[in-house]
Amino acid sequence: MAPVLPSVVPANAADRSTVRAVARTHGNRGFVFFNNYARNYPLPDHRGIQIKLVLPSETVVLPRKPIGLVSGTYGIWPVNLDLNGILLKYATAQPLTMVRDANVEYYFFLAPPGIQPEFAFDERTLTSLKAGKAVISRASGVRYVGGIVPGPGIALSARSKTGQTVHVIVLTRSEAQDLWKCTVAGGEHVFLSPADVFFDDAGLHLRARDVRQLRFSVFLALKNAPVANAPLQRTGRDGMFVSYSAAVPPKPVPVHWEKIRAAAPSAPGKMGKYNTMVPDDSDFERAGVWRIVLPAHALDGLSDLFLRIRYIGDVARLDASQRLLADDFYKGTLWEIGLKRFAPEALGKNLELKVMPLRKDAKIYLPRDAWPNFPPSGE
Repeated sequence: MAPVLPSVVPANAADRSTVRAVARTHGNRGFVFFNNYARNYPLPDHRGIQIKLVLPSETVVLPRKPIGLVSGTYGIWPVNLDLNGILLKYATAQPLTMVRDANVEYYFFLAPPGIQPEFAFDERTLTSLKAGKAVISRASGVRYVGGIVPGPGIALSARSKTGQTVHVIVLTRSEAQDLWKCTVAGGEHVFLSPADVFFDDAGLHLRARDVRQLRFSVFLALKNAPVANAPLQRTGRDGMFVSYSAAVPPKPVPVHWEKIRAAAPSAPGKMGKYNTMVPDDSDFERAGVWRIVLPAHALDGLSDLFLRIRYIGDVARLDASQRLLADDFYKGTLWEIGLKRFAPEALGKNLELKVMPLRKDAKIYLPRDAWPNFPPSGE
């Protein structure tokens, strides 16, 4: 699909007043992309937004009435999308995936936060349209569905002139982030799970830091009850999905840590090769040092173990027996280290955490909210 730029585009990267939108089209079909998000630079809310997409044989205006775009909102809207013989003129919801059960197709969409989902269908391709508690209206040969409440149930159902049935499910962003699709048990299925999900020939694998997240919901329903290596219980239904939860006890892992040395006053930063400010090994002789000890068998029964360190400094490194395991350049976020790959030398041994002080005059880029409130000494 070829890109189609709007008549007015942002003057430059710092232009926060112009709406960021573009389309990609092929013939009379395409997608509208919009983005009201920029990292570290909040974009303003926009009001009265409506897009006119000029196609070879028609002009599509979407949505039906102007809407607002709140700061942080982004998404993709389809235009003239074929849904199993039914023409979706547009939707203010983002297409995600679909599954088929015999001659029935189920389409999953995402409702961007702050935008009311609206679906517009060419009524010439319909024989029926149902939308539960949503509102159906019609104008100029188009049937509109609005007032949809996102969730894992069927938002609307339609039947084509050729007798094909389509169901549309509109998910919230958080639900969509938990969405997975795979072929298991001989067919395509959609899963919802807050855990990390993996698939292989043996089936479905869940991994989570919190045992309460070891749960999933599945659609289409599995023909046979799933078998797991942990007690698995069917917990009911979530809209169209059948839900299951695994009973896995949490495993507490004690951590012993102590401060060994306070940081010495830092020296002014020096520019190194390639115009960088990377400290060398000798610089860490001035770093603050902490000793960390984890049990030797901490990984028993786990797939991985993560050491999470929150600190304020310039550069941090984790050593074991004078060997560097991992390092981190401070950016104001949590530093997380997977220990499985270091297990023989990291577990049951003395680990050393070294943190270089961060100077107020450091010539580095940090997000504004990552800079600490410096004492008068400047570090």
